[in-house]
Amino acid sequence: MEQLSGRDGSVRGQVGIGTLIVFIAMVLVAAMAAGVLIDTSMLLQTQAEATGEESTAAVVDRLQVSQFVGFSFPNESNVHDLDIVHRKAPGAGPINLTEATWTVDVEGQSVETVHASDSGVSFHELSGTGQPDPDPVEGDDRILQDRDDYVMVIISLNSLDDIEPLESGDDVTVVVHSPSGAKTYAHGSAPESLENESKPTAYAL
Repeated sequence: MEQLSGRDGSVRGQVGIGTLIVFIAMVLVAAMAAGVLIDTSMLLQTQAEATGEESTAAVVDRLQVSQFVGFSFPNESNVHDLDIVHRKAPGAGPINLTEATWTVDVEGQSVETVHASDSGVSFHELSGTGQPDPDPVEGDDRILQDRDDYVMVIISLNSLDDIEPLESGDDVTVVVHSPSGAKTYAHGSAPESLENESKPTAYAL
């Protein structure tokens, strides 16, 4: 800064062009830094909201098992099918069973995870009497919208590579994995004495 004396004897300051350029540059840098901070804070907020929603869904968007039944074919003394009736948990949003998976564990040794698209897995609506409709359901009928919606998932043990039909007294655990990652456990045991009936027989596990 160059100092000049006025006619009245006062000292005046004259700003050079270099100083002005430096000042403008500082303002621009500060503006850019502020923009970066704002963008970063908005990104962090968005990520935090997404993480919160995912964490909530993993707890709330859970499936409940209202019935767990083993099914025996005529004239056979073992359980070939697992019939699992699902409904959504209180507070859960719509759950698409097509995106769920089921892990079947027999006697803590034979474990296999099945998907909706696997052979031997079918979905059935329940009639007013609680019996499954013989015709499988597809598409939107597999989506649990309300708490009053029930869908039975039938898993044929004969279709699984590592698991045999249940013999008398065998313990079985099915872990239901909802699309959000929430887990529900259904545990049961085949009866100690499986009857060799001439008709299909259902056993509460």
